[in-house]
Amino acid sequence: MKYILPLITVILVACSGGETEDVSDQDVIEHNVREYLFLNDSLEVSSSITDTIFVSDLEEMLNTLEKNLMLIQQDIDTMQLIIDHLAYANMQDESPSIEMDPKQEVKLLKHQLKLQQLETKKTSFKQSNRVLLHLRRSQLNSISGYKISAQYLHKNKPVTISLLMDADFCVID
Repeated sequence: MKYILPLITVILVACSGGETEDVSDQDVIEHNVREYLFLNDSLEVSSSITDTIFVSDLEEMLNTLEKNLMLIQQDIDTMQLIIDHLAYANMQDESPSIEMDPKQEVKLLKHQLKLQQLETKKTSFKQSNRVLLHLRRSQLNSISGYKISAQYLHKNKPVTISLLMDADFCVID
């Protein structure tokens, strides 16, 4: 019985694996960049933080984005009303026909194109909102995220890309 306690201690120390290796932030950044880009372990990757996004800056960006989303939705609603007005104006002419006047049709098509451009811009704003909300959820003290510049060689040509990382150094965009 008196040998069980020292034996358990020896087993616990042996199972603990000894000292753990400290990993620097730079190593974590380069590892996460390598994983995000599906790069080979043998490929040399150099990355550096080019900008820090602070919580106060993030809140300002989110407020601006929210205003822009509201404004673009107003533009979309207005454009839809204009398109509806042009489409129904042809029906109320004294000589209604199935075909629209070519000038009116071109005008209608231009407005429909503008509507699609506004919808695309709205989708872009929503994507930016998604990214910024992710940064808000991963805040660490006063830091929300980092802009990273990563360089590596691809077919003997240097490649430089910019990535966005959250406060935990996870690539999000």
